[in-house]
Amino acid sequence: KRVLQCLLKFPEVGDYLRQESKFRKHLTAINGNETLARLPDEAKADLAIHSETVYYPPFAVVSRSDNELKWMGLMVSGLVRIWAEDKLGQSHILEPIKPGGTIADIAALEEETIMADMITVNDTAILQIPAEKFRTVMEKNPTVKNRLLESHARRISTTMVYIQNNRS
Repeated sequence: KRVLQCLLKFPEVGDYLRQESKFRKHLTAINGNETLARLPDEAKADLAIHSETVYYPPFAVVSRSDNELKWMGLMVSGLVRIWAEDKLGQSHILEPIKPGGTIADIAALEEETIMADMITVNDTAILQIPAEKFRTVMEKNPTVKNRLLESHARRISTTMVYIQNNRS
């Protein structure tokens, strides 16, 4: 009862609590990613403050190939399926992106377009970190950036094996 009275009398307290709750959720998502969790606390806080969680319903288009996203995504919940075409024009369904996974991290680093179509499978929440902020933080943390690039190289290798095994 006292808390409600306080919130009615001082609405700015409610605003502060909402902002703090949002910040903590963003920080939890960042810490849930193996690579981003290695960033210094100040860098994680910087990303968390400038990010926004976007909610998608099932079967929503997150991005289309050749789109330039202005953000890099961090999966909070749900599942995103990826369709990509190979050099022969054949379409492939790749492994899904699950909570803790990233979307367009390398595209954000390199200021490139997305090379696949991405669609949600179910209710999905994605923490969207502005690409410019992401690049700035990664440039200041080259060790974490290198880990991210190594992780991406492994992902490409796994994807190539996945495509070759599913061609027949």
